[in-house]
Amino acid sequence: MVEQKIKVKKKTWVKILSPAIFGQKEIGETIVFEPKKLVGKKIDTNLMILTGDPRKQHVTIGLIVTKVDAAKALTITYKYQISPSFIKRLVRRGRSKVDNSFTCQTKDKKIIRVKPLIITKNKTQQSVLSSLRMNAQRILISAFAELTVSEAINAVVAKKAQDLLFDKLKRIYPIRSVEIRAIYLSNDKRNEGEVIEDIAPQEGEGAPEEPLSASVSAADKTEEEPLKKKSGAKKKKEAIEEKAEDDSDEGEEKEDDSEDKENSKDKENLE
Repeated sequence: MVEQKIKVKKKTWVKILSPAIFGQKEIGETIVFEPKKLVGKKIDTNLMILTGDPRKQHVTIGLIVTKVDAAKALTITYKYQISPSFIKRLVRRGRSKVDNSFTCQTKDKKIIRVKPLIITKNKTQQSVLSSLRMNAQRILISAFAELTVSEAINAVVAKKAQDLLFDKLKRIYPIRSVEIRAIYLSNDKRNEGEVIEDIAPQEGEGAPEEPLSASVSAADKTEEEPLKKKSGAKKKKEAIEEKAEDDSDEGEEKEDDSEDKENSKDKENLE
């Protein structure tokens, strides 16, 4: 009898690279039979590993493999999430917390879920908190409608979305901090069977251009100038009024002293 040779498939090592926004650095490797089957696989990692900054260890980044080329797996971001322990440290006594969770559509027709978190400087009324929640949702929906999924998450990683919210919402009520608790690709049926596209940054840039910060219009900036002028004039007026009150108090004290002296002289004359 002729012995049949058993064909054994050999596994190959594939390096996993970070997204373009993080410089496509090697973050690990895996061994598989067919490298092409890695496409679509999801990986969770720490933002500290991607950036080398220990202050970012509270952020979890979700990566998804989009392409395998020459034993290298290319990935993009599909999730950004802050640890609950970090959120607990933000919320202190004497402050109010505004939570929200909603879905919005991106430029590439994907549905993402966004969960912003707003911390005020002081305890405030429910009507103010509702206004902050509604305005934050409106701002983020309009901003993310002009970005792809990858660009939206990259804007959150670069803190551009948080800065935009802070600049807008501080006009309603004093804000201590603004965070995005989570942003990720939703499990909506409209996302099934579609491929997420990644746009690499231009040379000399660590991230895409600032589409979110650019959405702050020049009209909004001009609105702040008269407010500053008014506040400065108001302060001057208050200072003048306080000085006038102090002068009047000093005058009254002097008059009282002179009256006391006259009364004492009259008593001496009578004696």
